[in-house]
Amino acid sequence: MDEPLFTNIDLDPAFTYFLFIGELKAYGLNHFVAKALEREFDTPFKAISIAPDLIDTTAFTNLTVFNSTARSEREAAGRKVAYRTPMSVFSGEVSKSTYIRSLLDTLLKQQDHIFVWMFESRPELDLGHPDKITLLGPRADLIEHLNDKTWQYETFSKVAPVVDFMICCGTDALEQGLKELGERSPHGMFVSASHSAGGAQSMVCRCAKDALDRFTCPETHYLISGYTPHTHDPTVLAVVGNENEVYVAGVADMNIVDGNKFRGSTFPSILPANVQADLRDYTAAVGRELGKLGFRGIYGCDYIVTENEDIFFIEVNARKQGTTMEFCSALEQLLPDKAPSLFDMECYAVLHDVLPTDCHEPDFDAIINGDLHWGTFNHKVETDVVTTDVIKQSLPERTLFEQTVADGLHGHIILEHAGDDVLVKAGTFLGRVVAVAATRKDMLLELKNGTNRLAESIVNRETNRY
Repeated sequence: MDEPLFTNIDLDPAFTYFLFIGELKAYGLNHFVAKALEREFDTPFKAISIAPDLIDTTAFTNLTVFNSTARSEREAAGRKVAYRTPMSVFSGEVSKSTYIRSLLDTLLKQQDHIFVWMFESRPELDLGHPDKITLLGPRADLIEHLNDKTWQYETFSKVAPVVDFMICCGTDALEQGLKELGERSPHGMFVSASHSAGGAQSMVCRCAKDALDRFTCPETHYLISGYTPHTHDPTVLAVVGNENEVYVAGVADMNIVDGNKFRGSTFPSILPANVQADLRDYTAAVGRELGKLGFRGIYGCDYIVTENEDIFFIEVNARKQGTTMEFCSALEQLLPDKAPSLFDMECYAVLHDVLPTDCHEPDFDAIINGDLHWGTFNHKVETDVVTTDVIKQSLPERTLFEQTVADGLHGHIILEHAGDDVLVKAGTFLGRVVAVAATRKDMLLELKNGTNRLAESIVNRETNRY
């Protein structure tokens, strides 16, 4: 049935509308996209969000939840179900939807053009009207290539330090590579399929057999590298304007469990200022290489840092990072009034092939020693669980940042909770925590309180792993 599971769209002729297509974890970023378009066109904009998430929808406006398989999932389970739909699948379904096509036709009767943005540009999205619909973000036809981990290491090892690695085509080559690399990797090996995200197609292993048991496709290209003991997992967010211009927003520290599972980040990074400066330089160099390929927009780079402060590049995410909202909300407080946001920069880069001339670099030393700290935690369930309550979002995320800067307050909010009496399938987000405070100590305390609240909202409480 080609009908939305939920919709509350209310069109106001006083506004021009753009589309956000993706998971609701990025819904808050619509504010910054609207401001970027208003800055460019000097007219008011509002978002229409098209999402696959089967969660409580009371906190969202102008939203359509579209998921063609949800009804059958609910019928089979006998209750509400939350599960993650791959964005490649969702993008294809949106493209084929007669409901969405009708919505586009309605909008194009009221306005000359529609801008669309996604958390990650997807080549499967085809809304037609190529002369009237513009994707605000990196070119979708680049994404599959840029997400190839084997290509990343071959390319970016020329501009950033990388760990000892090998690229293997097929399982026979993987077996031989694991044997060779294993002989010089006393701490184990990291193995990843060419395309992997969030640890879904990667693992840390000490025994080659463990990897060969898991990775069995003879046609897949694999990246294997020596596991390097390290003390920090920093991530850097930036924007490519073109092959010469890159804006670096800052450095955060990731929380990685089991060697490859991302669970959240904290900011500012506790790494020394000189190490953070090197991380920003490497990220800018990676961004310039992306720019040469035609990439324009927001991206992130992940690294590891050893006890001796040696830096190693791990991967580039050719998309928004999970903490883009937190970076945007923080920069809104840390930069001069009316300074371009990251989305101002992305919009301008896509439309004009250059960054805005009035960009302001953050005062990184002041941030490291400053009084704005934020942290996030993503509770992704590892087994199927059932919720016993819904946790409502208590206030807008940007307000949490504003209150901390204005009054020194500290607090946390729960975002995108799955809802009450919901079967949350393994690998799906139960919800997210965002904590903000004037000190790192208070921020970590708020983060702990939030993660505990999330864990208590399910029948079989999972161990808090922050």
